[in-house]
Amino acid sequence: MALKITYHESGGYAGLFRGAKLDADQLPAAEARKLRQLVEKAGLAKVASARSEGIPDLVLHNLEVETDAGKFKLSFDDITLPDSIRPLIEFLAKRSKPMPLA
Repeated sequence: MALKITYHESGGYAGLFRGAKLDADQLPAAEARKLRQLVEKAGLAKVASARSEGIPDLVLHNLEVETDAGKFKLSFDDITLPDSIRPLIEFLAKRSKPMPLA
């Protein structure tokens, strides 16, 4: 199964911009297997983007996920992040690095 993910994390008190681009085919086998499991458990096709209104300094999470089943673009903040996606975000955040603003 093809799997590519672009993840951006921004905001918070410091206004940081971090991210990661992962291609499961380029990862070590165990890491690729874990990533695929997290994407499957996240149920991305069943959730919709959601953002909180009027709350400053939240961390924003933006995902672009490409699979054989299609492409998903989702956006959440720390409050609206669904529990089903939280383990995937934690996996991606650990692999994130500072990124230049686009």
